[in-house]
Amino acid sequence: MTPTIRDVHSDHDDTPASNSAAYALGALTPAEAEAVEQYIESDEVAARELGAMLDTVTVLSMSIGDAQPDEAVRARILDAAEAETIERRKHASFSLLSHIESEIAGGRR
Repeated sequence: MTPTIRDVHSDHDDTPASNSAAYALGALTPAEAEAVEQYIESDEVAARELGAMLDTVTVLSMSIGDAQPDEAVRARILDAAEAETIERRKHASFSLLSHIESEIAGGRR
């Protein structure tokens, strides 16, 4: 789960005005983001400040190159994904077989 601004700063006052930076970073819950959006619609200064923050986030995100994971990290992620897929397929197959068996058993009665 993504940490919220409250997880990072316990003294955060959690008002739409104080959540603007977190909004620019995409770190708010949908309800918190909606509160910020409503707030900036009624406050021109806040809207300009948020616009500057969003511009800064955009520039910062473009200033770093594409991140390439370490080969060991990449291998662990792919192995975990493959294991999860195999487990899901096993479960789906087992569920299907159980359903077929119960249908067959029900037909024998």
